[in-house]
Amino acid sequence: MCPNRWRCANLSDFITLDEVCQRMRGRFFDGAPSLLDAEEILHLYEIVEDGNAPDGDVLEVGAHLGGTTHFLAEANVRRGCEERVWAIDPYPAEFPNPVGRMAMCFSECSRMPNISLLCTTLPFLATVARRAFRFCLIDGDHTYDAVRADLACALAMVVHGGTIALHDVRNEPSCAGAAQVWEEIVACGGIPAEGGGWVPDGSEIGRLGILKWLDAFGGKAHGA
Repeated sequence: MCPNRWRCANLSDFITLDEVCQRMRGRFFDGAPSLLDAEEILHLYEIVEDGNAPDGDVLEVGAHLGGTTHFLAEANVRRGCEERVWAIDPYPAEFPNPVGRMAMCFSECSRMPNISLLCTTLPFLATVARRAFRFCLIDGDHTYDAVRADLACALAMVVHGGTIALHDVRNEPSCAGAAQVWEEIVACGGIPAEGGGWVPDGSEIGRLGILKWLDAFGGKAHGA
């Protein structure tokens, strides 16, 4: 838990859904849009801002143009600790204008402190990073194998008591791989780990699937 929580003087005490919608219609949609909708952004904002969450940094897989990254970083600042947001994206060459996408993300991320933007994949980052994260958003490559690989890394990098969020796990026909991974997790009741397990929290916020740590876990192995 963050011991020195404070509020930034230039931020209101609470962020509302209307405020998120207004900001997304303005600068974010004109400049660096978030591919999450406002309700999803607000839900993740509250998770990242939570001062009762364990210590650790924030990890976003799939920075894209930096819209969601900015909201996560703002929530992290409001939490009031010197923790970082790590936003990663490989910006693959087969996507339109990868250099331009990266430049826009850098521009958006420069507006907030304590952000590290890395052009890489999570499996590679996991081989060199020795850092504990309290939150991870998986929203990169949505193929089945890629989501499985990102999730396996996140399970090893997020501290017990933290949160793992997967995007596009429902209501998104173009992301069948992410949906299949989530369906398998739900069917198993979660993912067991030493000392407990990661379980779906039961919320259905837009296209998000949320995993929370549970000390007592009674599900079966994911993929069994």
